[in-house]
Amino acid sequence: MSSDGPCHNPYPHMTPLQNCRTLLAVAIGSTGAGGPEIRVSMGLDAEFDVALPFGKPTPHVDPCWKGPPVQDHVIELCDRLPPTDQLSGLLMQYYALIERRMRDMGLDIDPAAPESALAEFWANSGDYLPPNGCLVVARSGAGDLVGCGMLKRLDQDTGELKRVFVVESARGTGVGRALIEAREAAARQMGLRRLVADTLTPNVEMRTLYPRLGFVELDGPIETTPYRDQPMLRPHMHFFAKDL
Repeated sequence: MSSDGPCHNPYPHMTPLQNCRTLLAVAIGSTGAGGPEIRVSMGLDAEFDVALPFGKPTPHVDPCWKGPPVQDHVIELCDRLPPTDQLSGLLMQYYALIERRMRDMGLDIDPAAPESALAEFWANSGDYLPPNGCLVVARSGAGDLVGCGMLKRLDQDTGELKRVFVVESARGTGVGRALIEAREAAARQMGLRRLVADTLTPNVEMRTLYPRLGFVELDGPIETTPYRDQPMLRPHMHFFAKDL
């Protein structure tokens, strides 16, 4: 990936990289690799928390490296919002999926709901940038956005995971897991001590993935943003938490 100037480090306790905007880059493959191997190959010191331990790294990988457009992906921790058209296009796919699942549950959904949700995101997009938030995106080897995940601070100790989404062509590659683990690493650097998340009953993928990453499904509700803002969804929601 090309560079356009010194990298601004939104999380001061993370080791700054050289001249780039990509803070995490990993080749996601089938063989897996440990954090130390990735750290060495990316030239990071021992204090940098490598949170993506499942891709075989390219030897002597440059921090701004981007893999070929096969199964390799680049995970980017953003200190600014991606281009509006790119992120909006990805989020509209996410909202369309949520709308379909809500209709499948028998809920009456306004056809304009995806557009309204997108407008609400942009109105509050600053919540997902440093110092009180985190936006992580995944790009294909060709540079296209294929996934995203967001984090916002709820209080001094708690962060809420939101909007994790991977396009169909990138599912099953480990990108979804990478998006969660990258946000978890950022949450630690933000000084958060607990992460919470919610998902709907039809989202079997996330209900399966969260426990695999150490999240515990809770017996009762927690006041996440959707719980507060969308009471009609409460009977269909599952809640997860993880202490950091």
